[in-house]
Parts: sequence; C-alpha cells; structure tokens
Amino acid sequence: DWSSDVCSSDLVQRGAGQADRLIGSEAQRQFAAELAARHVTQNDLDELVSVQKKFQTARRNGDAKASNKLNRDFHFGVYRLSRTDILLSQIENLWVCMGPILKVYHEDIKSDYVEADEHVHVIDALKAGDGAKVREAMTRDIARGGESILRFLSERAKDL
Repeated sequence: DWSSDVCSSDLVQRGAGQADRLIGSEAQRQFAAELAARHVTQNDLDELVSVQKKFQTARRNGDAKASNKLNRDFHFGVYRLSRTDILLSQIENLWVCMGPILKVYHEDIKSDYVEADEHVHVIDALKAGDGAKVREAMTRDIARGGESILRFLSERAKDL
C-alpha cells in the first residue's frame, strides 16, 4: 500500500515542519513562473489550456494517476517557459523529493481544491504578460494543495 509506505517514510518521521519547508521552499518556482510571462506564446497558452482541461476532467473522474501527471505537466509547462535551465533543474529536483507525497495527494488525500482553479489564474496572467500575477497565482496553487498535504502528514506523524 503506497500510502503506508509514504506515511512511514523519512518525510513523515521528520514531521510536518520539515514537509512545510519542502512545500514552502518555492523561491525557484516563483521566479520561474514570473519569468514565464516574458516568453509565453499563443501556442504555449493553448497547450496549457489543454492540459488544464484534461487535468480538471481527470480530477472530477477520480483518475489519480492522470491527475498527478497532468498537474506536473501543467507546472512544468509554465516553468519551462522561464527558459532558465539551472532553475528548471532545481525545480525538477524538488519535484522528485515531493513525488511520493504528490502521488498520495492525488490518490488518498481528501482536498476541497479539486479543480485547481489557480491554474486558470496562471493562464490568465500569462495571457496578460503579468509576471507578478503569474507568480502570485502559482504560489496560491501550491499553498492550496499544500494545506491538505500538511494536514495529512500531521495526522500520520501522530501515529508514528
């Protein structure tokens, strides 16, 4: 069972405070999101809209595997627009660290943040070329998903 493997992992044993640091260490993600507004094209926007629609459908249908993949595709679709390889590499490393808990998030964690409407705000801000608003929307997206993850980890840490 995936969730029991993750819940007994080092991440949970270190407690929600450590997970909070991982989720909250978003300076690179914020900067990449902001830079994306400088480089986005209509084709990029069309692709992000397509990914977001598929993501929403997968979430509504309870397809955890597709939701996890499409959420990653959306985020990295934005981050790649920064055109900053070293930043992208750092973000990928962080994403790998969070991979197991993100899998559990999409499979087992109950969240009221199903539609990821902040993704739509990211797209709108990219259309407007407003890097600060892209950063803000991406930050809200991560924070809103992170709330459920932190709650889940806190509950599991009590059981250890």
